[in-house]
Amino acid sequence: MTTKYVLITNGEEKVNQLIASHFENKGYQCFLLFYDKKACEHYAVLNPNQKSIYIKSVEEHALQEKLLEALQGNPIDTLIHGNEMLNEESLFDQDPLKLNQIIVDTLNRIFVVSKVVVGQMVKPKKGKVIFPLFYDPLYYAGYPSSPILNQAKLSLMKCMSRELGAFKLNVNAMTFGYYNNEFEKVEKKSMKNKVEIFSLKPKLPTLEEYIPALGMLIEGPTELMGGENVHVGAGIETGI
Repeated sequence: MTTKYVLITNGEEKVNQLIASHFENKGYQCFLLFYDKKACEHYAVLNPNQKSIYIKSVEEHALQEKLLEALQGNPIDTLIHGNEMLNEESLFDQDPLKLNQIIVDTLNRIFVVSKVVVGQMVKPKKGKVIFPLFYDPLYYAGYPSSPILNQAKLSLMKCMSRELGAFKLNVNAMTFGYYNNEFEKVEKKSMKNKVEIFSLKPKLPTLEEYIPALGMLIEGPTELMGGENVHVGAGIETGI
């Protein structure tokens, strides 16, 4: 079996670390891209077998060199733009201008990483790009929510799909619904009551239970899918 290489951004976030662990266990070679040096070093100590890359500033030339060094010239088969887990409401309340700058900086990183990685995928005409998202209305149940960033990502995803379809690249998103964010027993019961606005007698899946669904965008017949936002929401509609 030929080794498949996966690059996952925002390695600081637990959900993205779980994605890397899941696909490593399935035989993929995963690389987590970190933007925080201390977080990268801490993760490397705790997970010595997991490949991690730190980059101080996401600039095109610097990123190309980092990836060339880390992957030793091997091509990236799948790019997963790991979720930032932003709480936009909280950031807006603190400082609307700061939130605006965070969104701008985040989208700039996504653009540069996409440009570098997709540039390597175009010539061989194979590769996949995935945007994992979380359902916007989870805000009403008290979860962190990123509607501004989500809508920007979906727009970019659809544009990329139209442009890159001619090169046989598949660009899609996957939206997850409510989840068990390591809640204590009492907190979990309270959260189940809150998410009843979405579903009767809701089950709170763990993040680990959601992650395997990403496999359908990597391993399934994704050559026939492009510009789609696949919803995985424990029995609820998660359209955004």
